[in-house]
Amino acid sequence: IIAHRCPRKSSCGKLSAAFTGEDTQMPQKLKESEIKKYFYADADTRYDYFHKMVVEELQFWTLKSSDGTSLLFLGGENEPDAIPAWSNPAFAERYAEKSQLTGYVPFEISVAKWIAVWQEKLTGSGVEICIFPVPEKDAVTLSVEEFSDLIKSQPKVVRK
Repeated sequence: IIAHRCPRKSSCGKLSAAFTGEDTQMPQKLKESEIKKYFYADADTRYDYFHKMVVEELQFWTLKSSDGTSLLFLGGENEPDAIPAWSNPAFAERYAEKSQLTGYVPFEISVAKWIAVWQEKLTGSGVEICIFPVPEKDAVTLSVEEFSDLIKSQPKVVRK
């Protein structure tokens, strides 16, 4: 797994009508202990958990402005923009809180909508996807194509 730094510095991109739309599946309610366990885990553990949960739940979350007009992008100067992605809105909310990002709320994207709309629109744009970023820690960053392959694939079974 290739890990790149996902800085907290943000810029916003406008959300077009094609990207918006509510999906209706309710996310799994997480206990505080599970939120802490994965939010403070290393990049590889967060990546594996994200993959497992997105394949099970068929949805993931990012952050958008509370007025619904912009999407949060991570990245600094001389770095490509990256869309943050979390497996549950609780992690997106925790990221916004810890990063002191006021005015951002979780935004659900179903796997079906990603494949039907987002993948095509973002392929070749240079935008990357930052998997389960947390402040001040490394995170796995994937191209749009790699991310699409990830969310369509089954996670590896780890035997202990």
